[in-house]
Amino acid sequence: MPEESLRVTQFPRVEPTLMPGERVLTECGPIYATSRRLLRRESQGGRVFYEELSYQQLTGVEVVRKASHPIMALGVLAMIGAIFMTISGLIFVTAFLAVAGGLAMVLYGSKGHNSYYQLRVDQPPPGPAPEPPTEMEVALERFKTALGISNEKVDKRWQLDYVKGRSFIATVRTIRGDLPEF
Repeated sequence: MPEESLRVTQFPRVEPTLMPGERVLTECGPIYATSRRLLRRESQGGRVFYEELSYQQLTGVEVVRKASHPIMALGVLAMIGAIFMTISGLIFVTAFLAVAGGLAMVLYGSKGHNSYYQLRVDQPPPGPAPEPPTEMEVALERFKTALGISNEKVDKRWQLDYVKGRSFIATVRTIRGDLPEF
């Protein structure tokens, strides 16, 4: 079986957008890594749109962690329960252990887990150039930076599931070479 027909049967959804000699190496959801670029396929209202991203535009990969809110909530409930046990006159040691366990659960939950990969792209956002920030906005951004709060807008188009995207990221790193992790 020739390679050209193999490519069509394996990835028929992006075949029309491939250049001569280009082939799909791997996919993760709607994003395809080809021998020349990344392609993203999106369907809206019965129409299919393709976006491309050259490997030179990639500036890095970020592993994004998300907190586990249910575990944190259980930890807070354990600490509240310990307060009520102390107020009601139950054994102090039990309340102390409940507070320690609750605090441990809050800390463990806030550490979170690896959720997804975010491909960092070096390109200006689409649309008109933003207006310069006011003095108040600059002061607010400095305050957020001092507190460690990020206000960066994330480009969700180039997100990959953490578990499913591992081999995809490995392939992209093989092609791109020096792709730093943030």
